[in-house]
Amino acid sequence: MENVGRTTGSRRQTILEVINYDLSSRRAAVMSGWGGTSDRYRNVQVAGHIMITVGRETMDVKARALDDAARMVADCERRNHSVGRSSDVC
Repeated sequence: MENVGRTTGSRRQTILEVINYDLSSRRAAVMSGWGGTSDRYRNVQVAGHIMITVGRETMDVKARALDDAARMVADCERRNHSVGRSSDVC
């Protein structure tokens, strides 16, 4: 993910964890590893869009908080429970 700092205007990049992906609509839900108070999260809230790169494709996408985020995290943990501790996967 690449976004612009809300106060500095500097470009920032980070890796995101995808917790849900719908292939037919190409919509992805990603999780903020540092919670809703992190600078990255607040930058995205202000900008409303981000650039993401998946493989070799880069896209300008709309970013928004999810109403059902807790359910998506729980679903991700259920799907991946055999991989390791759920907090390591989702």
